[in-house]
Amino acid sequence: MEPLHWLVSEDPIDPYLLFRASQYEEGEHGWVFLRQRRLTDFETRQVLDNRLMDKNCMNCHDCYDHRASHMVVHLREAHKGTLLINGKEARKIQVPANYQIRLTYPAWHPSGRYVAFSTNLPHSVHYANATHKIIYTLDTMSHIVVLDVEQMRLFSCPELTREEDEAVFPTWSHDGKRLYFCVSPRKRYDSLPYPQYADTSLGFRQNRVEQVWADLMQMDFDPETERFSNFACTYPFSQMQKSACMPKVSPDGKYMVVSLLKASTFPLQNLGDFYRLNLQDSTVEELCELNTEGSEKGHSFSSSGKWMVFSSSRRTLAIPETYITHYDSVSGHFSRPFLVPQKWGDFYLTNLRGFVFPVLSTEPAALQARALAGVAREEAMDLQIDTSLEGFRITDEELEAGTVQFVGGH
Repeated sequence: MEPLHWLVSEDPIDPYLLFRASQYEEGEHGWVFLRQRRLTDFETRQVLDNRLMDKNCMNCHDCYDHRASHMVVHLREAHKGTLLINGKEARKIQVPANYQIRLTYPAWHPSGRYVAFSTNLPHSVHYANATHKIIYTLDTMSHIVVLDVEQMRLFSCPELTREEDEAVFPTWSHDGKRLYFCVSPRKRYDSLPYPQYADTSLGFRQNRVEQVWADLMQMDFDPETERFSNFACTYPFSQMQKSACMPKVSPDGKYMVVSLLKASTFPLQNLGDFYRLNLQDSTVEELCELNTEGSEKGHSFSSSGKWMVFSSSRRTLAIPETYITHYDSVSGHFSRPFLVPQKWGDFYLTNLRGFVFPVLSTEPAALQARALAGVAREEAMDLQIDTSLEGFRITDEELEAGTVQFVGGH
């Protein structure tokens, strides 16, 4: 019998893991919480818990400079707004009610002064026949805006708010001089046959949705002047009949890992495989050592770039769980991923919660769930809106006519 070898890396990993958990079920989201896990042992702490906030929904979170003490997270439904956490201080901010903007997927600028957001309103489209069910998530009304956290002001530019595009998943280059994001043509959504339409053929409607592919785009950014320039396509993944999702740049700035889907703009069920884009020569390769028949998504790097955490449904093809992989900069390969260890050996045999959006942190969160729940219940501070977003202002006539899909960005 061949011996079993364990290879232990000498590269240290950031000691804290932050992730969102929710019960795996369709329909209501139920209990949702943001939890911190110390990787050197099994100590956990609730950072946010929707049971303390009237069971509202928490959207994606992001940490500045791999520090859980500096974080942004969006709250929906009850106590809607965005929590901006800076050490032991936290405030709740919101888009003024007369603007058709919501702050969804965030990305901190390396300087800590700016946070880029997409403004998308996601829609889930469910298809089923006698043998299987397919769920696609499509983004609508999506643009890219940037928050100046010093002036509490939102701004953007014409290229990031084009009517013909759906722009999602912003992420910054390692030096903060370039913004990457995913873009799909809005015209593809206009004729989507949603379930209430007469034609409910699975094949017909599924084929229409499977034509939605997002390319990876970029714009240069000058932090001194807050100006964007040079709108360009980083890589046309739609030519591969793939859709780019959740791009993340490595800490050294040499490459990017992106989740590619066969359709739609969000990885659900068995949608999502990791690919690496070399930012120096624009070559793309599949990360076969990480991909399975499940969905690989929601990845983030450690502060050193030697580790990457991500969510995968490879075990059950349904429930996302957190995996860790080591990156060898010499060979350019990732190690075989392993599940985050748990205190009890049978944990994953009985677990019915999905763990998504894992983030590695060099320090623990400074505030706990009850303190943040208190901030969430407070009145939110209205952000200043730059003239570059004047086109999103809602008129009194539109409010009275009820022609807007959401008000106040939530």
